[in-house]
Amino acid sequence: MALPQLRTSRYGYELRQALADHGLPVEEGTLYPLLRRLESQEVLQSEWRTGQGQPRRYYRLSPQGEQLYQRLIRSWRGLNDAKAEAAASTKEAGAAEAGASTAEAGGAEAGEAPALLTAFGRPADVAARYQPTITIIDPADSRTFLKASVIGVALIWVIGLLNAFQHRPASVGDGLLVLRDFYFSVGLPALIWPGILVVWFGAAAWARRRWPDTGVWKPRPEERDAVNRSGSASAVVFFAAGTAVLADPAGALDLVSGGRLGAPAYAAFAYDDDFLRLRGPVVLAVMIAGIALLTAVLIRGRWEPATRRAQLVLNVVTCAVLLWILFGGAVFRQAATDQTVKGTIGLIVLIVLADLVRRVRRQRRRVAMRAVPKIS
Repeated sequence: MALPQLRTSRYGYELRQALADHGLPVEEGTLYPLLRRLESQEVLQSEWRTGQGQPRRYYRLSPQGEQLYQRLIRSWRGLNDAKAEAAASTKEAGAAEAGASTAEAGGAEAGEAPALLTAFGRPADVAARYQPTITIIDPADSRTFLKASVIGVALIWVIGLLNAFQHRPASVGDGLLVLRDFYFSVGLPALIWPGILVVWFGAAAWARRRWPDTGVWKPRPEERDAVNRSGSASAVVFFAAGTAVLADPAGALDLVSGGRLGAPAYAAFAYDDDFLRLRGPVVLAVMIAGIALLTAVLIRGRWEPATRRAQLVLNVVTCAVLLWILFGGAVFRQAATDQTVKGTIGLIVLIVLADLVRRVRRQRRRVAMRAVPKIS
């Protein structure tokens, strides 16, 4: 459509108007790069003219472009003639005549025109090269998005598989049924997580473009070893109270209700006998170790290398023990309470793992900073 308009000299806006009049509106961001590309391929030639005091760049077909235009016209006419002849004849004869007519009309030139057109690529690809790209996730966030997607889906699948095979299947057929239930209940729905991340990162990218001030980079604040004593004391009291409640749920219910609850309420929070033999004491020991570590940090008033390493070890042990509790059998006698508590334990495992990753990264950063020689 543009080549016939360029048989006479036209400047960019004039050509754009002419194309729009013929039902082909073209954006400036598409037209001008295309004109420059055709000029670089010697299909067009240009010159600057000054009219009414305003210099404009006029484009028109070069001699080579005029030859190309004539070849395209002959090829298109030959193809149209072949199409008309094929439609007028029978299917078998028409197919043969169409091929002969196309070869006679176009010859070698008919092959050059499609080759030249296809060299530009698909129309959608050409438009994508010259139009602004639509970015959903900023390139700077792509690595974080990939890590969050893969790790999140993997964690959901691992926890789902462990929960699905909590009780060993009696046969291969039972195992396949468990896998089928896992696929529809956990495996497939887990793919919602990357979709949620797309929305999250896309919204963050849009917000940074809409309000640039919110995306201004700021230096990471220096990590301080000193702790807030009042906050640490509150944490120690909170964890000590929580440990006491978990150690004696019945006593906590009596304290809250004044002993007015019935037997079903106490039965709902009765521990399983098998849990009390080994897993319960181990969990209690881990919780007491955590309280002791927080107390030591509170007394010292700061985190030290020894207490940081102890916290990393304690996080690893806590994750291992909680996973053992989660898949080692019942915790409470009543199934409803047991399932609710195990769901909470699964969430706590994720939180502890996230905290462990955060602490490991900070520890590696501290080690790297200590390795940098100081400038005297």
